[in-house]
Amino acid sequence: MKNNLGKNNFWNKYKPLLKFSWAGIKRKIISFILIIFLISSTSALLSNTYSLHNNSQFVSTKYFKETNSDFIELKYQTYSTNLIDIKKIDELNNRIGNLSSTSYYSYYPESRIVALTNSDKILELNFDEIDNSSFWTNKLASMNIIGKASLDVNEVIVWKKDAEKYNLDLYTNNELKIDNGIILKIVGIVDYDDMIDLSNYYSYIKNNEKINIFVSTETTKKISLEINKNSKFSFSILKHIDDENAIQIANSSMIDYDENLNDNEFTLISPVKKQLNIGEKYKINSDFHIDMDLVLNNFLIDKNSENTKIKFSKKTFENLKKIYSEYISGYPNSLLIYFNNAENLKKALNLLNDLAKEDPKIVIHTNFASLGKMIVENSKDTTKIIFIFAISIFMISIIAVAIFSHLIVSSKSKEIALLKLLGLNSRQSLIYHLFSFIFVALVSIVFSLLIMYPIYLIFTLLINNLALLKFNWLLNVTTLFIFWLAISFVSFLIYFFVSLRKFYAKTNRLLKEK
Repeated sequence: MKNNLGKNNFWNKYKPLLKFSWAGIKRKIISFILIIFLISSTSALLSNTYSLHNNSQFVSTKYFKETNSDFIELKYQTYSTNLIDIKKIDELNNRIGNLSSTSYYSYYPESRIVALTNSDKILELNFDEIDNSSFWTNKLASMNIIGKASLDVNEVIVWKKDAEKYNLDLYTNNELKIDNGIILKIVGIVDYDDMIDLSNYYSYIKNNEKINIFVSTETTKKISLEINKNSKFSFSILKHIDDENAIQIANSSMIDYDENLNDNEFTLISPVKKQLNIGEKYKINSDFHIDMDLVLNNFLIDKNSENTKIKFSKKTFENLKKIYSEYISGYPNSLLIYFNNAENLKKALNLLNDLAKEDPKIVIHTNFASLGKMIVENSKDTTKIIFIFAISIFMISIIAVAIFSHLIVSSKSKEIALLKLLGLNSRQSLIYHLFSFIFVALVSIVFSLLIMYPIYLIFTLLINNLALLKFNWLLNVTTLFIFWLAISFVSFLIYFFVSLRKFYAKTNRLLKEK
């Protein structure tokens, strides 16, 4: 009984307010509809624009394999971004366990590799490294492969579109000759085409004639070995990364160790004085991708020597020799981990991301998580226009709300005067008036939610490959609510200040207004 009485009291208390607000809305229905449209469309547009530039979208599971998003590339940095700690990577791979379908080290060549076909066509090679696991056997079978599905050293599989474009086959025009004397033989052709065209993102190679090939890691290791074996055990000492006055130490006999040095220190012995300061940090670079910041412990002059010598700590020196030996023998640059489904990849990715928060040397790359950034960057001109358009609409909306607020308030002069004659003070009349806007704002959030996804679909028509990404409902709804709240608050303030002067005007003045 008390609950019913409470409900009746609540309704009786606010019924006049609701009726008055609704009556006010109906009298200026077009203006209020336009305000609803402006707030909702601006909120939905800004929400989608933010999500687009936030790069947080994963690849849709529908296109998981077709977008080459079924792998994680894992690195553990040592002295530079190009060298990895194999022991640490093996430990991380063991943590992933049975989530992955296969994993193997990548020996992707650091240099640009070009090959000559039997028909004297020069092509740049783009490698997809594979192993002979059941994962790749099944994956190649799903591509309707013609020829061999398992690869030996120097054997490759080409894409059908490339074979047709460059007149390649399995019998006559079936060789790719590399400069270092290695001949790659085409033993298979697959009906495969990456769904994504990122030619603008990879703008530095978009004008080259390229061929995509599947190749075993034994072959890429052989190619890398041929490239790396020419590297010398030498170092450059420089203060800045682009220092033209770097000190070159190219003779391996001039490189040694000093047991009295700490691991972060080095000593120089030179026949002439150099512009170096003891206690200052210097960059130590090498042909085999060493990149260290070490402190100069001492600088000695030896006029009997013809060359500059460098000394490291014993531990650093032994590590450098070990890395150099591995490097010229064909050193891996990452671990490739492949997955059968997106769920397992997500679990592994979450695990690795958590570990990377504690250890910044862990470096993770996967198209599954980074493709969104690449797609947006590939269409940066379009996304820039969308961003400018969204900001422009926001500014126009604010100006339009101010204009409509003025029109609505100006039409209420007689109504405000009547309320005052009935005994309501200026503050009470203003509350009645403002409630109309609050009601309109609440309606606008519903429309914002309704048009949020259709606006995203329009984006997919404007931006190449955006439809391959999964729409992030949680992020979009969250950002939509934040933008709606901000825009509604700003609009409410405009509506409030435009109304303030009118509602505190004298009654006789309001009655005289036309």
